[in-house]
Amino acid sequence: MNSTTKSTVANRPARTKPDDDLIITLGNRINQHWTKAVQSIFEVASACAEGNKLDSAGKKRLFSLLPFSPATFSKLASIGADNRLDDKSIRQLLPPSLSTIYEVQQLNDQQLQAAVAQGVLNPKVTRAELQKWGRRDAKTPKGKPTEVNFIFYGLVSDGPLVGEGHKALMEGLTALADEFGLQAVHVPLGTKGVRPNAPAERTVGSSRPHFDR
Repeated sequence: MNSTTKSTVANRPARTKPDDDLIITLGNRINQHWTKAVQSIFEVASACAEGNKLDSAGKKRLFSLLPFSPATFSKLASIGADNRLDDKSIRQLLPPSLSTIYEVQQLNDQQLQAAVAQGVLNPKVTRAELQKWGRRDAKTPKGKPTEVNFIFYGLVSDGPLVGEGHKALMEGLTALADEFGLQAVHVPLGTKGVRPNAPAERTVGSSRPHFDR
């Protein structure tokens, strides 16, 4: 090693251990601007949602001023018009990616709640991961649909009423149904009881069906 090399080595500053304060400062700066990226997307989305209310001529003029395609405008407008994404608890989980946020916007209410509850929706989630989860969620049995129970109140006669008797009965049942918010239905009877497939001759009374909750 010659004298010049020795001098260079001697003058080189020694490596120091990274400053914790500097690391924290850099981390805060990155996170701050990372969050601002999401905010910026929503600022643009809000403007697009407003612009989406223009007529076709106005939109055409607006598109000529934008740095992205009408398809991207449509995605941003959908995001900006979705009030669910204004919820702070949702907004803070969104990644700074337009395509991923649009994928979130496409979820229905039940899927969105599930994505939050399962930790699927987070600032690091990608569009591909969200789509994969959505396909898997779609295959998951959701259980039996909610059943609505009905209560039927009936009158039994040894024989059909005819003429004025039938008319008076129908008028009385109609008034009674209206009073209690029920629906009065005249169902024809067969020799072996009610025929399930036989249509009702007519429906009278209130149009509001009564549900047993």
